[in-house]
Amino acid sequence: MKSRLGCIATMLLVYVAITLGQDAKPNFAGEWTLDREKSEMGEPRPGGGGGGGRGRGMGMGMGSFSITHDGDALVVKRKVEFQGEERTFESHYTTDGKENVNEGFRGSSVKSKTHWEAAKLVTESVMETPNGTRETKEARSLSADGRAFRFFGWASNLSKHSMHGNDS
Repeated sequence: MKSRLGCIATMLLVYVAITLGQDAKPNFAGEWTLDREKSEMGEPRPGGGGGGGRGRGMGMGMGSFSITHDGDALVVKRKVEFQGEERTFESHYTTDGKENVNEGFRGSSVKSKTHWEAAKLVTESVMETPNGTRETKEARSLSADGRAFRFFGWASNLSKHSMHGNDS
């Protein structure tokens, strides 16, 4: 009788561990450095700006970025080189699907909602520009060992791009 109860308890624990493990969401916290060899930022738009080929994004030289991820709060700090000077951009998100507003370029506002799709963190954003509305969709994920960060993005007026970072 005792061995039967022990077997049932063990099976129950294994079932719970597997079930909880399937729902595990990665934590993106860390200092990340762009891997230019694995990254593709798409083709530049006609008239300049955007894309720019390997390891560049939105006409800016991307260098490093850090992420703070605590519960539903996600803060992304990106260091970029823009027109010869280094700048840092900070964006705040929540992963619960609520709307967030962050500063965009030239004083614009970017409205976004971030949610989980399995182990991918997806952000859908809208920004009003002088050239019209710009919509983007971004998906973030980690490698199985948690040492490589993957970012895939699509924009309504840019080609698809991907960025890979390594834990610094």
